[in-house]
Amino acid sequence: MVTEIELREKLTALINGDVSLDAFEDWFTVASWNAHQDSSAAAQRLVGAIELRLGEYSNGHLSAAELNRELEALVLVEPIHVSHSLNIDIPILQQPHVMPEGLLDPPVVAGSSSVYLRRLVPVSL
Repeated sequence: MVTEIELREKLTALINGDVSLDAFEDWFTVASWNAHQDSSAAAQRLVGAIELRLGEYSNGHLSAAELNRELEALVLVEPIHVSHSLNIDIPILQQPHVMPEGLLDPPVVAGSSSVYLRRLVPVSL
């Protein structure tokens, strides 16, 4: 089992030059071998993204600099963990346009109250 945190730590070490690409690939091959069976969905997605970039590099579709940028982008993405979802009402601007002062018009009023749409919003608890 490999965790998302382990993957990010090892990627960071690679990007910072603390480990070679060969050493990273050796570790990654062993660590991610059965990720599809026992790792979190986020770790599985990250494994797939890393495998794709390494494959593109091996096939000559990415240069070393491009590989580094691609892997760095994977590390810089903040993981989002959703444990619960909650329905709440969020005001939605209808036909917004910029006023001369640069401010948005208020929401369109239907009757005496603002127009609301129901949206699903993830909330970490």
